[in-house]
Amino acid sequence: MDSLDLCWRAEEACLNAFPSPCTVLAAGWLIRASGGPVRRTNSVNPLRGASFDPTPILPEASQIYQRLGQPLIVRVPAMAVGLDEALTAGGFAAPEAETLTLLATLAPRRPQVEVALSERPSQAWLGARAEMSGADEASAKIYALMLRQICAPVRFAAIGGADGLDAIAYGAISRGILVIESVATRHDRRGRGLGSAVVAALLTWAHDLEVAQACLQVMANNRSAITLYQRLGFDALLYRYHYRRI
Repeated sequence: MDSLDLCWRAEEACLNAFPSPCTVLAAGWLIRASGGPVRRTNSVNPLRGASFDPTPILPEASQIYQRLGQPLIVRVPAMAVGLDEALTAGGFAAPEAETLTLLATLAPRRPQVEVALSERPSQAWLGARAEMSGADEASAKIYALMLRQICAPVRFAAIGGADGLDAIAYGAISRGILVIESVATRHDRRGRGLGSAVVAALLTWAHDLEVAQACLQVMANNRSAITLYQRLGFDALLYRYHYRRI
């Protein structure tokens, strides 16, 4: 299997693990339109095999986002060769929010504390995620709807404390890869290895299902998170992506 194929498999897995409630397929592009502030689910995405020339799709995408009161944003993975140049020629703003896609080879990593895994997010899990991420009520509703669209095998991890959940994450298996998402720890519980523990529980779950690889996406400037993930085996950079808007 070549590295380009692996990059596209990981890209497809990540899209499936974090779906937008509303999508439009058009001419080799995926238009995602969930509403709310999250760029990943409110952007135009190139698909494997596309020409990476956005010119034919931009008028349709612009109309969709205008109706939703959203800006036109294009997500640019490194595999989409030539897309950046076309967007620059089209007057798009400079790249923003550079993100890394990291890969790990799975091995069992038993967490040092008790981690609960469930097939569906509880209200406590959803509430903890909203609190830890600072999401408002509208964004929290969109996120909960997004989770209900996941078709892949998925587990929601949580570490509970006397006054609520201290750390959360979820993992979904798609295209033969475990995708780790939404890792968060309460501010006053950080530095205790809880984030590592929820991720380790998900890695072990997937390893027990004979999944060989895991990936995750993290902002390139989030050094503390990158260090955490490297300690958990996410030490290979698959590809980068960023966003362009007009």
